[in-house]
Amino acid sequence: LISVMNKLQSQSTSNINSVTQKAAIPALNGEVDDDIEMMRKAFAGRAGEAAKLMNEIDGLSVRKPEGAFYLFVNIQDISNDSLKFAKDLLAQTGVAVVPGVAFGSEGYFRLSFATDIESIREGIKRIAEFVKEKGRLIRYTKKLVFQMPTKGIMTQSYHKKHRAWDIANKLNTPIY
Repeated sequence: LISVMNKLQSQSTSNINSVTQKAAIPALNGEVDDDIEMMRKAFAGRAGEAAKLMNEIDGLSVRKPEGAFYLFVNIQDISNDSLKFAKDLLAQTGVAVVPGVAFGSEGYFRLSFATDIESIREGIKRIAEFVKEKGRLIRYTKKLVFQMPTKGIMTQSYHKKHRAWDIANKLNTPIY
């Protein structure tokens, strides 16, 4: 009885709302084709500019999407932990991205461009500044490590005595 009642209830109250149904009529009749084309062009423009700006950032790369309204950005040259990258980016810049690990693709993040072009530019500018600073710390860490004396094998305990080890741990970057 409960199963039958659930079916009746779902068919009685769980529908597309009436406003959406009314709005669908002009769309189905082709009355909004010009508006759809305008939005398609706007999204294509945003996709192109967002991909171009993102590819100008050293250490990041992305392909222009062919139909989505987000970028899937490769960060593998900067970080091997997309969750940490996303958390740090949000904390330091106020820019929210979705870590690639949520999609089974570690080393990437997803950034939506379903907003105005000025917000996209500002967000990517903040990402560029974040990545530049992160890259500077990585280079600084590697420089410190490579300038250390090289008597024998350098162990973790040796590195722990140096600031480079602490910086590398914070950046989740291996020291070679």
